[in-house]
Amino acid sequence: MKRLFIIANRLPFQVTEIDGKKEIRPVADGFNSGLKKFYESFDIKWIGNAGVNIDEVSEAEKINIDNSLRKENCIPVYLDKRLRNEFSDGFCDNTIWPLFNYFTQIPKYYPANWVAYKKVNQIYAALISKYATAEDVIWIHDHHLMMLPLMIREKIPGISVGYFQHIPFPSFEIFRLLHGGWNCSKVYLVPI
Repeated sequence: MKRLFIIANRLPFQVTEIDGKKEIRPVADGFNSGLKKFYESFDIKWIGNAGVNIDEVSEAEKINIDNSLRKENCIPVYLDKRLRNEFSDGFCDNTIWPLFNYFTQIPKYYPANWVAYKKVNQIYAALISKYATAEDVIWIHDHHLMMLPLMIREKIPGISVGYFQHIPFPSFEIFRLLHGGWNCSKVYLVPI
C-alpha cells in the first residue's frame, strides 16, 4: 500500500501544557475531522508544525513530544519563535492571505518575512525527503507551503504531489503583486 503524506502548516494535534507538563491533544476543526474517514483508508503520515517553538522547550520535552506525535503517525516540524513569526504571522497571514483574498491595500511586505517563507518551505522539503520515496503520494495543504511542490519534485523526481489551497487562488493580476523575489514567471505549483 502506498503511503500518503499529508503536509500542512500544523499537525492534527497541538502541544498544550497541563500541570507544567507538555502533552499533545487532538485539534478539533473541519480540516481534520471532515476527512477522518478518508484518511483511515490509507497508511497516513502527517508532517507539520509541532505547535511549539523549538527555542522554548527543553531537549527532554522535545523527545517526549516527538514520541507522542510519532505514535499518532505525525512527524513534527520545529521552528524557532522568530522564524515561525516571520513565516506565519508575517508572510502567510499579513501578505499572502489578504492579497489572495483580494484585499490589495492591506498586505504588508517585509524582506525578512519573504526569506522566512522560503526557509520554512525548504525545511519542510528537507524533512519530507528524509521519509518519502518516489512510490509515495504527497498531499500539500494551503498557502503556507506553495513553494513546496516544486522543491519536493526536485528532491524526489517522479513522486506524486497534490496541492490543495484552502483560500482563493487569485488572478494573475493579483498574484503578480506578491512582492519579495517571488518569480511569477516560474509558477511553483506543478501538475501531478
